[in-house]
Amino acid sequence: MRNIFTNKTILISGGTGSIGSAIVKELLKLNCKTIRVLGSDENGLHNLSVDLASSHSKNFIDSMIKNKIRYFYGDITNLSRMISATEGVDYVIHAAALKHVPICEYNPFEATKTNVIGTENMIRASFCHKSIQNFILISTDKVVDPTTVLGATKLLAEKIVINSNLNKGSRKIKLSVVRFGNVIGTRGSVLPKFITQLKKKENITLTNNVTTRFFVSIQAAVKSVLTSFEIMKGGEIFIPKTINSIKIFDLARALCKNYNFPVSKIKITGLRQSEKIHEEILTKDELYNLKVYKDIYVVDHMNLHKLPKVKEMMSFFSSDQAKALTVDEIIVYLKKFNLLTVKN
Repeated sequence: MRNIFTNKTILISGGTGSIGSAIVKELLKLNCKTIRVLGSDENGLHNLSVDLASSHSKNFIDSMIKNKIRYFYGDITNLSRMISATEGVDYVIHAAALKHVPICEYNPFEATKTNVIGTENMIRASFCHKSIQNFILISTDKVVDPTTVLGATKLLAEKIVINSNLNKGSRKIKLSVVRFGNVIGTRGSVLPKFITQLKKKENITLTNNVTTRFFVSIQAAVKSVLTSFEIMKGGEIFIPKTINSIKIFDLARALCKNYNFPVSKIKITGLRQSEKIHEEILTKDELYNLKVYKDIYVVDHMNLHKLPKVKEMMSFFSSDQAKALTVDEIIVYLKKFNLLTVKN
């Protein structure tokens, strides 16, 4: 990967979350000038600072100086704080969001404030500073034909980011989106829940026995975010090629097989309100504007890139049409990324 991060100041909102913190740790290897971790979770900021602190650091400030990292407490719904947090920044990676479907369903106003108004605030703040060159929003496949508050608010966030390229005036900033499916094994995802149930010898509960989802490893997710900076011109949607369709029932079966747990302990609880049986990673319209660069697909609506076009109608755009991993392939996949353990 071409290192365009050398001597740059990068701000990561939601920087203590699973994706945000993984991006931070990767950026630490890339000789950045400064990495700003922005979050509204005080414990998350503290825990990340402890995790990244050197044993040779004298104190909190000394650790930040040595690591070229800064921990910014702030809520993205607070515009004035975002304006101050983004001052002097070169690149913004906007990962902060409410991401859990049931929480967003029960708190739709707060989901809208965070995912929509928060995204608008991050863009308005970025528009205040001429130093900011690139802005990336982390998005989700739930924006495609959304049936939930999460999907609807993140779809609007995508539209705000992409269309802000049209009203940025003379500013040089470029704004784009990286969209992927479920990041397997991350905090709050189905895999740690299943493993915890299994190790407690409880029933493994899932909502439906035919449900499929797109999954991506956290390594591939991070790589797709950083790779997008190499070619972004503003207005694109980037999607990692290394996504896999997995049948959730087969994921549960794979865990049972790996841990010698009876399959009879898998119990179906019924679909949640607004839950989709299958997910799509692209709309049909987006398929017609799909190009490829290295390990990522590029939805290029404005035809900005001279990249190879994906001509065939790909079957993978829906998780039920893509070739799903088998039970044995799921076990190999989980072992490859060291995911067969419970994460706190």
